[in-house]
Amino acid sequence: MYIAQFDGKSLPSRIIKKINWTDPKHPTSHSAFYFPKCPVNTCWEACWKPFKRGKKVGWFPSLSTNHTEGTRVDLYRLVPELTPFEMNSLLMWLDREDGKRYDWRGCLYFITRPAKIEGDKDWFCSEAIFSAFLSIGRRLLNNIPPHKVSPTVLLYPTSLQYEKTIYTE
Repeated sequence: MYIAQFDGKSLPSRIIKKINWTDPKHPTSHSAFYFPKCPVNTCWEACWKPFKRGKKVGWFPSLSTNHTEGTRVDLYRLVPELTPFEMNSLLMWLDREDGKRYDWRGCLYFITRPAKIEGDKDWFCSEAIFSAFLSIGRRLLNNIPPHKVSPTVLLYPTSLQYEKTIYTE
């Protein structure tokens, strides 16, 4: 299992990178879980696509789904890796969240920086990943609530180690 960090090319991705103080070496606009050892290389993500209908949060057939061809994706591994029990618990949490809406208000938060804007049943991409780890007792960062974890902030934990870069097809 990897944490996938996308260097998106779309206008919303470029805005997110600009306002989130993205590291120039690893520009990040979007986060997802990536499971390359599943029967199909599956991806679980909260994905916002304006003006398109359909599932916004959940399982997708690949990292390339809903992303521009040639998008850079940096893959990070959790160290230490999840135990089988933690992995099973994580997958159950992801299944429960499947089909929820993308939290566009959470995205707005990173532009306006108000005290708190979050939906009860919506997920911002990095917020969902951080919350999934919290649900199994793995706190990646201390003293920060999930709704304040941007894709860039998600890279701060020392327990995430860069593995490799791939590109969407």
